[in-house]
Amino acid sequence: MLAGGFLFYRAKQKQQSNLAKIRIEEQQKGLAAVIQIQEEERKRIAKDLHDGIIQQLSGLKLGLQKIFTNKETKETNKVIKILDDSAQELRELSQKMMPRSLSELGLIPALEDMLDNSLGNTSINFQFEHFGITERFKENVEIVIYRVAQELINNVIKHSKANKVNVQLFKTNNNIILMVEDNGTGLNTSAQKKGIGLTNIASRLDTINGNVNFEPSPKSGTLATVKIPV
Repeated sequence: MLAGGFLFYRAKQKQQSNLAKIRIEEQQKGLAAVIQIQEEERKRIAKDLHDGIIQQLSGLKLGLQKIFTNKETKETNKVIKILDDSAQELRELSQKMMPRSLSELGLIPALEDMLDNSLGNTSINFQFEHFGITERFKENVEIVIYRVAQELINNVIKHSKANKVNVQLFKTNNNIILMVEDNGTGLNTSAQKKGIGLTNIASRLDTINGNVNFEPSPKSGTLATVKIPV
């Protein structure tokens, strides 16, 4: 009876473990599907912006410049500048929605553009190092890496009070490692939950079996390490 009871308990525990595993897998599939739909919608909107209204504004600017030739005034110059500024804002929005460089050139150029656009006009000095990245990865993997890096950099800008940030991307064995280190105010659990968008980062990484770890940086700031199996 004892042996039978033990075997029944073991079988029940195994069944519960298998059910829990199936639930987690189904949740991950559902989450991956939602994120994929979001990215497809971002891509569509970015394309519509680039091929539609941005080109229309550029054409309108050229048309007005032709009309205003030799008739420039303070008011006409102001109108041209408004068009220029509007087109530039839309380009930046399109770039954030889905960077063309990511699909056309690859992960490294896209990250370089993102860092330059995000940090180039701030007082934060940044350095980007990469090695061991010699090939393209699956589209969903590249998008997750890009989005996670973008989220981490946004957090540095908004919350860290840092003036230096170092970003490293490299491949070792069968893993891609992304490291973002700043010299800001240091690790703060509350700030992590509210400022870093940890849930968003973790959700994206879950879809490709990746993980992220936050720890105090030797430079008194925060070191975020992302590990993704490939």
